[in-house]
Amino acid sequence: MDATRTTARTFVAGQKLWFVPVSNHLGEATYVAIKTVGRKWLTLENGYRADVETLFVDGDGRGYTHPAVCYIDKQAYDEAKALEHAWLRFRTSIAANGSRVPKGVTREAIQAARTALRMDEET
Repeated sequence: MDATRTTARTFVAGQKLWFVPVSNHLGEATYVAIKTVGRKWLTLENGYRADVETLFVDGDGRGYTHPAVCYIDKQAYDEAKALEHAWLRFRTSIAANGSRVPKGVTREAIQAARTALRMDEET
């Protein structure tokens, strides 16, 4: 998941977030309410805290492990997963060509794709 997916947002106590564990031993995804809002952390009703900017959940009290990620709602999660899946399919289709350039593709078309995808300029 993209760690910069949130923008400047205002969170409030009682607001619900979609809590998605990264492994099954923490259970299934569910909504969880925010107990308190701090400058750096959102304290959640399930005992965890989430980074106010990234919504990564802190697993060790120091911010080094992330057992879960929160999303604004389930729809935001579904959209993020759909984007990741589309990107994976796109990357896979490019890799399947190996080093062969698909017929009819030009340097200009490649550069236009790089621009559209906000990738670094061609070197």
